Amino acid sequence: MDNNKFDELQNELLKLEAKIKELKQETPLLNKKSMVIGGILFFLFSILGIGAISTIVKPYNFLPETLIEPSHVNKNFDDLYTTVNAIVKEINSSNTNIVPVGTIVAFGGYTYNIPSSWVLCDGRELSRMQFKELFAIIGTTFGEGDGNTTFNLPDTRGLFLRGAGKHNKVV
Repeated sequence: MDNNKFDELQNELLKLEAKIKELKQETPLLNKKSMVIGGILFFLFSILGIGAISTIVKPYNFLPETLIEPSHVNKNFDDLYTTVNAIVKEINSSNTNIVPVGTIVAFGGYTYNIPSSWVLCDGRELSRMQFKELFAIIGTTFGEGDGNTTFNLPDTRGLFLRGAGKHNKVV
């Protein structure tokens, strides 16, 4: 999942979380309850493709023309709120795995602010053992290093990123 998609999903979850808080404080919840719950579940199933969400249990079901206890509505929203928060927490904790190893990203900040798991595309040699995931992806495409224990990073200094095609074999 790319960063833009991740940010989009995270923003959508935060909006839904805010909507749940807002609805919990309103009196006429029944009219909006099914719309919000349906929207959240549709979002989770279709966008994130999370199969584990199928285990959500709605503690109370409401039938037309029946008296609804506010505590029952709140329990449904509390459970949904807990589920959404757990998903947001899971997404946030997996932040380092969002960008696949080997992805080249343009970074507009200072070099001292680069995330610790990133390396600059400056052509230097890296250890094949220490960076085995990266080596498994790019191998010796950008240089063999010492030919045994190291490999080279791409050197994109002074260049700009462009897609693969007849002028460039690397994506």
